Amino acid sequence: MVAALPISKFPILIILGFSTFKKENIFGAARCTPTIMQPFCWWAIDLVTATKFHLYRNGMSPLLEHNIYLRCSQAASGIYGFSFMNVTTNITYVDLKVNKNETKIEERQKILVETIYYCCKSCEYYEEKSDEEIIEDLATEFYRRRLKDSDSTLLSRKYQEDSGYCINVDGEKEMSDVSCIFVLDVNTPAKVHFGAMHWNMIDLMKQSSERESNSLVSLALSGHFCASYSVSQIPDGECVRYASIREYFVLCCCYETPELCAYTISNKSMSNVKANREIWESNVEVRNSLLANELRKNTLDTPTSSWTYRDFIYSKPMTFGDQKEISSIRNVPLWHCAVGRFMVYSIRDINTSAELDRLKRKDLPVRTEYCIADFWIEFKQGQTESIIFDAKADTKRECNSIESVFCQLIGPECLNDLLYVSNIQAQYQCCCNRGNLCNHWGNSNPSKSKYQISLKPKDFHNVIFQCHIKAIAYLTQIFLKRTNADLSEICWRSFDYHFEQEILMIPGVSYQREMIYRVARKEFSDQHLICEILNTFPLRSQNCHRKDYFHQPITYQFFKCECKQRRTYLSLLMDLFFSYLQKEKETETCDENMADYFKQYKNTLKRPTCYEVYHQNGPLVIDLYSVTRKINFTGILIKRVMTNSTPICVTFIKISRESISFGIYALRPSKTAAEAKNSRRLTTFKHHQTNTFVQRCQSNSTKSCNGFPNLIEHLLPLTLHRYAGDREPSGYSKCYITDDLKRINCKTNLGCFDFHSFDGERQRGCIDDIPKLIKEKPKLLVLNYCKHAKLWKFRSYTCNGIHNITYSHVKTLDGVLCCCKKICPLSNQAQSPTNANMGFNTFESVS
Repeated sequence: MVAALPISKFPILIILGFSTFKKENIFGAARCTPTIMQPFCWWAIDLVTATKFHLYRNGMSPLLEHNIYLRCSQAASGIYGFSFMNVTTNITYVDLKVNKNETKIEERQKILVETIYYCCKSCEYYEEKSDEEIIEDLATEFYRRRLKDSDSTLLSRKYQEDSGYCINVDGEKEMSDVSCIFVLDVNTPAKVHFGAMHWNMIDLMKQSSERESNSLVSLALSGHFCASYSVSQIPDGECVRYASIREYFVLCCCYETPELCAYTISNKSMSNVKANREIWESNVEVRNSLLANELRKNTLDTPTSSWTYRDFIYSKPMTFGDQKEISSIRNVPLWHCAVGRFMVYSIRDINTSAELDRLKRKDLPVRTEYCIADFWIEFKQGQTESIIFDAKADTKRECNSIESVFCQLIGPECLNDLLYVSNIQAQYQCCCNRGNLCNHWGNSNPSKSKYQISLKPKDFHNVIFQCHIKAIAYLTQIFLKRTNADLSEICWRSFDYHFEQEILMIPGVSYQREMIYRVARKEFSDQHLICEILNTFPLRSQNCHRKDYFHQPITYQFFKCECKQRRTYLSLLMDLFFSYLQKEKETETCDENMADYFKQYKNTLKRPTCYEVYHQNGPLVIDLYSVTRKINFTGILIKRVMTNSTPICVTFIKISRESISFGIYALRPSKTAAEAKNSRRLTTFKHHQTNTFVQRCQSNSTKSCNGFPNLIEHLLPLTLHRYAGDREPSGYSKCYITDDLKRINCKTNLGCFDFHSFDGERQRGCIDDIPKLIKEKPKLLVLNYCKHAKLWKFRSYTCNGIHNITYSHVKTLDGVLCCCKKICPLSNQAQSPTNANMGFNTFESVS
């Protein structure tokens, strides 16, 4: 794996001299003599593998000599320590296809490796050892120190003498001879590395060729690295970042404040580490989710999610209930997310090269439950102008899917704009929640996580358009590949029945994929065409491009045709041959004439129907009962019509004091916000003394749901029951009898009467007593008029002059009769119709 070290120009401000090696000892090892320019000698082994160490000494690694110069030149005696050096491997960059036997040095990956070294000014101890013995001694010291570092007691005692430490994975201090680091690298398996510089624990051999000039090795060799005594160092708590469409890399350095290079710099998150670690150690459900799920007795319990140790101890405890109690195991994972905007594709000549930028660790985004990858696709006249990849943390809580990676087309807000607007931008968003930097696709190396977004930059190029609407074909072929909305194998187009216009209906985007009812389907073999009528539940406005209508969240019905592109073997070969000439190759499409197919076949397939009585001003209102009008159904034509944009039928009943009426019709797109808002199955409206009950039902292709049986047997009884239930009982009537002071309680609430004959006879009382009075005095038959009087809420009484009226051959008394809802006008009032001084008026007096 390890090749020769490149001895290139090394811009370090400290002048490095070389120690001289004199005659060999008895074991063949050269002796080292310190000089004024370099007052020490050193030996080191790399820690890339534990099976074969490589020995290095003075002059073999300028980077290592630079790293240890200050410490070794100040040491009074020989000392051991940890540092790092650069190595050029035999492995080429992952994006290069070269002959392995003829690789150039600039084509091979450069990595940093951790080393343990021994340096001294008087070096008799090592000068008497062979190379094998030196390697053995350095390896022994390495393992001794690692075991010592794991002893917290020794470690705490050591910190009293030496303040050099970093924060490890447990959130605790660990000894370190070098600076602390925080590294994000999308192309390493672990993605996040922090604490001391254990480069041997980081797999750096997944780089692409664009890292040649800005890799860790390049930064270290230029001095722009984590070195507390370097003039061009990365300052304490600050970072460098390299971000492109294939690489995302962040390096932060800490010297005085190691906490800024911990896994998280949030005090709240660090305070949860200890409690989470105790849960991990004691709870099998989080430590071994597979075993916990197998041992679960109740099969209805929710299975436990899989955790890694680091992800769990840095997770956020879940709170629940009014008391904000903390759940012991239902923690929420939080992730580091990639951040940046990258040009993936553009027809314009734009420089897309990336450069290193500087930032502080605290300026990196906070860890979030979800990371987001937004793709912004700009279309102009159906052609793809540009594609921008926007990576960010989900700080605004835009994501809520439980899937590890969930992607959807979310823009434009009105999908039909892709059909009717020439210059439009689409947005495709991916949310991920199972790993650090999951919102960046990396360079597609073999160690790419299955939780990262699966798209690759090459997916956006060389798209062959086999369908007529290019913008939609582009989106579906790239983002909806291998789904029901994939346009790489078939072409489909959709049309609205009411407006007879094309609309964009994408499964899972425009409507719920799980809630589809196929009303009708027909295959036209001669046209290689399949057309169908679908009923779906919309997720978006279906006719949003029309500003004169409002969206209704109800079942939507539309016409859809699809065809399979007929391609010959020769045409396929030609496409493959010429595809490199055109990024967006145009071909003949089978769906170009689908608008004509819609006009031709829209009425061929049977749709659900509704009963309807409709005129130009809207649905016709038909009286079932009326106090003021005669009921006449002559001329009313009830038709059975096919539904259009929705299979919903409407029946409404209006009930007032004077009448009961109804109407039936097929639902149409709403023109007002109020119509769109009131889309429930049963709705009630009240206006003054009129109640309107509206029932919506969904018809199928065999039966209309709003017929007379539904009206008479179901809706009318229901509405009358509800109408009566809303009426408050008025209580029994109380009426005057002998004078204007004494009242009696009636048996009903029919009201009161007051009759004053011309000859001075006076009768007063309850209307429900009239039959008894007539039986006793037949000449009072005229009182029956009050049993049929029109006593409405806004009329407190009605008075009439009675003259020359005969009932059943009985001559009735002449006089004035008042029928009253509650209290009749008192006779002692000057304006009372029953006052003897008022005279006689044969016309009705109403108040």
